[in-house]
Amino acid sequence: TRSLSAPDGKTQPPRLPVSPAAGPLPPWSLADAAGTPHAFPAVLGKPTVFIFFLGRHCRHCMDQLNTFAPFQARIQSAGAQLIAISQDSVAGVAEMFVTPAEAKKPFPFPVLADPELAAFKAWGVMDQFEGDPIHATLIVDVHGTLRWRHLGAEPFMMVADVLEALEALPASAKMK
Repeated sequence: TRSLSAPDGKTQPPRLPVSPAAGPLPPWSLADAAGTPHAFPAVLGKPTVFIFFLGRHCRHCMDQLNTFAPFQARIQSAGAQLIAISQDSVAGVAEMFVTPAEAKKPFPFPVLADPELAAFKAWGVMDQFEGDPIHATLIVDVHGTLRWRHLGAEPFMMVADVLEALEALPASAKMK
């Protein structure tokens, strides 16, 4: 078992099992807090970590985004990018940054709104029995193929596993 120290010196808990997966993913188009559209697969220029979260009112989800934020430079140095997808509306995503402190330091990655759950449904980020959205962390290669995923009732906090999976991607998954 190993742990990873964040830039702020906090240590993350040991790794948890992760579900491997592979396959092409369907397209979607979602907007950010400013209403600017972002479409998949056009957002791909490099491997991408997608964090699907249940919105600004989910404390555990916000903890996950705050856990990943300090590792943005490490994700980029691994040749990847991070995009978060919320079930909030565009206005709800914008509300994530309404206080002066939040406005000065927004997340260092795009946060997209999916109030209709289009991407959640298209990519299978739904509870199979209840039909509700669930937490997911996915790695998609530059070709739009799912390479790694973790789906669950709780947000995935193991940044070390994500970095390890990014570094293990073959060269063909990193370049078009």
